[in-house]
Amino acid sequence: MAIQSFGAAMQDDCAPFSVRVGGREHGGYFANIRIGRDSVPDGWYTYDIRHDDSGNPCEIKNGYIIVNHFGTFFTQSRLPLEEGESLYEGDFDYEFR
Repeated sequence: MAIQSFGAAMQDDCAPFSVRVGGREHGGYFANIRIGRDSVPDGWYTYDIRHDDSGNPCEIKNGYIIVNHFGTFFTQSRLPLEEGESLYEGDFDYEFR
């Protein structure tokens, strides 16, 4: 499992991305790598995204996803997830911008 720093992801590997949960949109960025949580500055939150067998995002987790890792969403808007909790397909929508 390769992990990249937050700074490297912001510089080299991010795209505008948003997640909608319960009618609220959370804007941020998507990186198709794992971001080391110890490199994330205060005021930013990171969530790993898992894909299903068709390659579509099906889970967003406040923690690391090992199998079927789609990418990492990082935002300055906290999602309604405690450490280790997940939202599953149908509980969230996403959009690349």
